[in-house]
Amino acid sequence: MADERGRVELLFDGRCASCGAFASAVRMLDTERRIEFTPLQDAAARRRLEGRMGDAYWASFHLVGRDGRTVRSGADALPELAQLLPAVRPFAAALFRTPGLRRLPAAAYEAAAFARACALPHEHS
Repeated sequence: MADERGRVELLFDGRCASCGAFASAVRMLDTERRIEFTPLQDAAARRRLEGRMGDAYWASFHLVGRDGRTVRSGADALPELAQLLPAVRPFAAALFRTPGLRRLPAAAYEAAAFARACALPHEHS
């Protein structure tokens, strides 16, 4: 998913406090500066992805490869996101490969996503 420099784009809801806090935490952990942060409301991002993704565009955060074709979203993106963050990387391999543990990050993300106070898609226009 990463481009030749190992970079990806993280799209997040720029108007959602919970999503902004998530992006801030990831930015802090991204000490190798491999992630570009873009709000879902960004016009260029919307032109590139919203039509292709439909309602899923507003449903979660997305990791987008520089090729623009590779997109992983929400809980499905957590393993790759963890590999991009040096402080998390050592634990990620074991966590995401250990039966009984591999579902924990996704469950935590899904609980947080359910509780977030993001605006509805039509409010993002």
